[in-house]
Amino acid sequence: MPLTAGSICVISFPFTDKAAAKLRPALIVEPLGGFYLALTELESGATKYAVFLPITSKPVKGIYNITVDESSPYLAETGLKAPSTILCWNLHTVPKAFIKREIGTAPPELMSQVKERLRALLSL
Repeated sequence: MPLTAGSICVISFPFTDKAAAKLRPALIVEPLGGFYLALTELESGATKYAVFLPITSKPVKGIYNITVDESSPYLAETGLKAPSTILCWNLHTVPKAFIKREIGTAPPELMSQVKERLRALLSL
């Protein structure tokens, strides 16, 4: 499955103890294609990992979170089934094998908001 920054996918998200996992939506921030992360290159040239932000259906307030609710012009395009919160402070790297399917896309305006939050979080 070709991923791009802005893909919203369902990921088999492991619990902290890695004993089990649960399917959760996530926003792909960087699919780590090309030569971005040489350590993850397979012999075929494909990468094994993607950087993502988890998405929760719970309303979570915070300066680094982005709410996508009924009033948001982005809800339908994202493929999310319910109002949700993108947790921009919670960066993860996941093996691409954990990505089950793509459900939607974050439009450019939403990705701009995500990038603003990441810049602020990482002091870039």
